[in-house]
Amino acid sequence: VIILPVKGTALKKHVLIIEDVFTRHFQIYFNRIISPSTRRHIVKKRAYNLTSLRELKHFSRSTDCDYGLLANVKNLNYSYAIAYALRSFEVSLQLIKLDGNSIIWQESHSGIRSAGGLPTGPFGLVMHINSANHFMNDADGFEALFEDVVRQLSKRFFYFKKTF
Repeated sequence: VIILPVKGTALKKHVLIIEDVFTRHFQIYFNRIISPSTRRHIVKKRAYNLTSLRELKHFSRSTDCDYGLLANVKNLNYSYAIAYALRSFEVSLQLIKLDGNSIIWQESHSGIRSAGGLPTGPFGLVMHINSANHFMNDADGFEALFEDVVRQLSKRFFYFKKTF
């Protein structure tokens, strides 16, 4: 299985993390997986354009890998309003057969994390501002959210694979 480039609304720094998280969670289900770093190396070395279906099929044949795992980020948001902070992530995942571009399995999942809240007094205001600020400054916050969402997708794939 080739971990294909992430599509949708995500920054480049988030795309790298998302691809690595998918690799970690789905490598246990397949005999062989072409990781994002290996894919990028081959694409750069051989000048493939994986947005072209024709070149994707050629890439698939050259790596002797007939399947791809394609993530499409539908929503990646963060908001901050003095005493409240929110992160949300929604992604759909498809296992596709690359020679015919047919979908074998498809699922989507979303997750939301938040901190802070509606202050009920001066002490509550200070507590919620501190909580929301700490939440927004957490560098690993998005990665933890990605891990949770992908873990749920991985569990759903496990049950699909048992019936497949």
